[in-house]
Amino acid sequence: SPSIPAEDEAWWTGVDVDLLPTELGDEPYVDGDVSYRVYAAAPERDLLLYEVRCAPYEGAQYLLRLDGALGEPLRLEEALPDGQCSLAWGDYDGDGTEEYALTLTQETGTGLTLCELEGDAWTFHTYAPADYSAELSSLLSFHYEGGTVTLRYGGDAASYTLGPEESGPAAPLEDFSQVAFFTPSGDSLSASFGAGAVIGDRNVYFALVLASVDYDGEGFTLSDLRLLSTPGV
Repeated sequence: SPSIPAEDEAWWTGVDVDLLPTELGDEPYVDGDVSYRVYAAAPERDLLLYEVRCAPYEGAQYLLRLDGALGEPLRLEEALPDGQCSLAWGDYDGDGTEEYALTLTQETGTGLTLCELEGDAWTFHTYAPADYSAELSSLLSFHYEGGTVTLRYGGDAASYTLGPEESGPAAPLEDFSQVAFFTPSGDSLSASFGAGAVIGDRNVYFALVLASVDYDGEGFTLSDLRLLSTPGV
């Protein structure tokens, strides 16, 4: 039996691609303490995402495969439940070559990773919760007066009045990742984010930010923002 790799190593280094399963539901391939199972698949693009586990560690490494090219876009301390990472593709930066989009939903927030293949080498660009939360915080203005919270962007505004059982103070929402959705469609990317305020010790969402996600081949920015008022929850 091979020695167990260290937790910070790539457990899949040196794996024989031809031995890996190729369809959802296939039996995992097991090599000593390391197992490989198909976590998500896009058969029409021959695109596969494997979940790689190594006993006795709790975490998982996620391995993207296109034909014989392998790369690791995700490494998590806890394995994902099924169905929390989706695959899509499109020419998101307009350079004439398709990229592959991984949308990840987990307890620590929703993230987007664009994956590009040149030859047999993958590169990965991630739009993490900290990135888009900082961008949204800088774009939305926050005002709290007389028990009413107001968010503004351009000429749009959304307000929430604290109820009799709610107590302040109210503070700007700094983490937008808990109600965030990325939607690839053709060659474009869009997003929606729940927006609101931190009132007392809880997040109160009373607005929705809709935006386009622009990718320039290296990084991401939001454009065409719209702020919509929604009922508070």
